[in-house]
Amino acid sequence: MSRRGRNNITGPSSALTSFLREHGITARHSYFGRADQAPPAEPTPAGDEEQPADEEENASASQTPARNNVSQTSLMIPVLSLQSGYASDNLDESAEEASPPKKKRKLTKAAEAKLKAKEKAALDKKGESSGSGKRKKLEDEEDDEDDDPYKAKSKGMMSEAVGKVAPIGTFQNCAQCGKKFTVTKYTLSNESGMLCHACAKASGADPFKKPAPRKRKDPAEKRTVKNFEEVDTVKPLTSLCINIIGKYIDQVEELGDIGTVNMDRICRIVSKTRSLTEHNVRLFYDASNTSLVIYDATNLQGPAYETLAYFNPNLERLTLHLCGRMETPTIEHWSTSLPNLKRLELIAPFLVRDDAWLKFIRSRGPHLTGFLITNVPRFTRECLDALIEHAPQLQELRLSDIIKFEDSWLEPLAQLTNLTSLDISTDRSGRVILSSAAVVELLKSLGRNLALLDLSGHEDLEDAVLTDGIAANCKSLTDLSLSLLPLITDEGIAAMFKQLPSTNQLVRLDMSRCHGAASLALAALLEHSGHTLVSLDINSWKEVDEDALKLIAAKAPNLSTLDVGWCRNVNDIVIGSLIKADQTGTTALKRINCFGCNKITNNCPKRIGVSMHGVESDVRLQRL
Repeated sequence: MSRRGRNNITGPSSALTSFLREHGITARHSYFGRADQAPPAEPTPAGDEEQPADEEENASASQTPARNNVSQTSLMIPVLSLQSGYASDNLDESAEEASPPKKKRKLTKAAEAKLKAKEKAALDKKGESSGSGKRKKLEDEEDDEDDDPYKAKSKGMMSEAVGKVAPIGTFQNCAQCGKKFTVTKYTLSNESGMLCHACAKASGADPFKKPAPRKRKDPAEKRTVKNFEEVDTVKPLTSLCINIIGKYIDQVEELGDIGTVNMDRICRIVSKTRSLTEHNVRLFYDASNTSLVIYDATNLQGPAYETLAYFNPNLERLTLHLCGRMETPTIEHWSTSLPNLKRLELIAPFLVRDDAWLKFIRSRGPHLTGFLITNVPRFTRECLDALIEHAPQLQELRLSDIIKFEDSWLEPLAQLTNLTSLDISTDRSGRVILSSAAVVELLKSLGRNLALLDLSGHEDLEDAVLTDGIAANCKSLTDLSLSLLPLITDEGIAAMFKQLPSTNQLVRLDMSRCHGAASLALAALLEHSGHTLVSLDINSWKEVDEDALKLIAAKAPNLSTLDVGWCRNVNDIVIGSLIKADQTGTTALKRINCFGCNKITNNCPKRIGVSMHGVESDVRLQRL
């Protein structure tokens, strides 16, 4: 029996409760454990020994029908009051008299998913703008309904407890260690209260951490390239493996039998990143090698070159690029350790002295068919005389960027009548000077068998070299380089191609930076060698007109590489004629260089498989 029933002590009650009690309406058996369920009807036991005064009055009043109706409706009133709020008379009632609450039915996963889907659909109908706030409000209401309403805090109290922050500059006690500290804008708090800096840092939170900046796309991803497209194909497995080997070359112990082509590709990849060292270069060595090409020997020092000869004793063709650390003893050592060497190509061995060249030429000269050196400042006239004397069977000769090279060197060169390739170019303007007359005399002796000729960089050469030298004597040329010859004219180039026999058609032509060339020269060379040209470089032909440029698409069907940089009249129409010709199958263009052609716009035609480089509109797009 309840305490209230024994002592007749009640708590404060409202006016409505007192009025209902006077009329015999009570809420003894109200159930406030759950507000959404009505309490079960509980009959009054007949054997009660003690009855309060209120119950006696109710018992006498229940004999009339009117009182019966009133008492029946009184059972529903506490339920209504509980649905709207708390009943003040029931707060003192013990849990013993309250009927046991029904257990909350546990929903299945399917039912929970269905309920969540309905809630989400209802939120979507109310709009996306306030969706997050409404969803949060709905979740808070559901949590409040699940909690005990007698113990639950009001929403105002909860929001005040969470959102209340002490003013900056005030003193507070740390909720974890109790230490007194000053509140700053970096002060953190948890459920217990505010934390000092040491406790906040110990918890793993960084009060000074700034929010991560918003990730932005790179400009290259934002822009749309209008001027060229490349074929995006799946790389074959061989290429992927070769790229991985090139990337981790230092961890490779042996390449095995992968073929010379794949070996060369790996060497190119490693050389491109300058990762070739004296340790991993041995992966490319083999006693059975007859040919070896190293594209970047910058990291190889003197002893590494001697090791090369030991591990490749049967080499016949050796090519080393950027071998700046090669020293004099290396060349002397090769004169005896490479007995089968027939072709030697070196770029930038500028530390080798002339006595080493003399020893090598005298030892290996009779067997040499190719001697190609570039940027060798210590190669002297005495070395040239020894080469002509001991290597009469030379077929390939390159003496490029030799500082001491001059007209007097051309006369002994005329004795090498078996030459098919001659390169005496230079990029040292003003240091190496050859006259037109000396070059014409040389071509009269050697021009008959020459297939490759490179005279680039000799700025004093004039039209006489074109007409009297090349056109009159070179009947077998397929590769011609006459770059950086400012004194030759448009008429001189046109006259050369008109004099050349029709059977002598060029495959590669480089006449870049010949500023005097124009439309006549372009029309003449296309008329003569257009159908056989594969590579054409007319960079800096500023005066060539649009009509002449359009002839390239019509006259050069096999052209794969074209450089029209700084040709001011190249525009969308010219490029369109090339691209359109490519679509109809009349050309085989793969690459177009058009640096300095400011008439090309974003509307320039494009085609998959034809890459364009140097379009100014593309550069502007990259800066946006």
